[in-house]
Amino acid sequence: MTRYALLALVILGGCSATVVSPSPNDALRRDMQAAVDRSQALERENQELQNKLATAMAAGSFSPEAIKAMPTVTSLVLNPAPVLEQRPDGCLVVVRVETHDGRGRFTQAVGTMGFRVLSLTAPAGTQPLLAESFASPLQIRESYRGGVMGTYYSSARMT
Repeated sequence: MTRYALLALVILGGCSATVVSPSPNDALRRDMQAAVDRSQALERENQELQNKLATAMAAGSFSPEAIKAMPTVTSLVLNPAPVLEQRPDGCLVVVRVETHDGRGRFTQAVGTMGFRVLSLTAPAGTQPLLAESFASPLQIRESYRGGVMGTYYSSARMT
C-alpha cells in the first residue's frame, strides 16, 4: 500500500504547472508585430500606387480619384501544394494562384502568366525542366475560380 502511495506522490509531484508571469517585454513584442504588419501593408500599398502611377502616365490622363480607386495586382500567392493527377496521356499539374492588391485583397488580373516545373532531386542549377505552360490574357480570364475555397486562378498543364 505504501508503495502505491509513494508512486502516486512521485507521479503527481513530477507533474507541476509553472505559471509564467507577464513580462514587460510582452507589450514590446506585440508592438513590434503590429509595426511589422503595418510596414508590410504600407509596402503593398506603395507598390500598388507605383503601379497605378505608371499606368496613368502611360495611358494619358485620368482623374486622381479614378487612379486611387483602380485596383492593381501587387502580389501573387501560389498554393504551396499543387495538385498532381496521373492520367493515361500524362500527368496533370494544377496550380492555384491568388492575385492580391495593395491592401491584401483578391483582385482580378489581366496579362500573361507562365509556370515552369523543375525537378528538385537534381543539384541546384542543374534541375531539368519537366514541363512549362504559359497562359494568354483570355486563358487567364477563363481560369478564374470563386467559391467555398476562395477566389483564385487555376492553371493546369499536361506533362
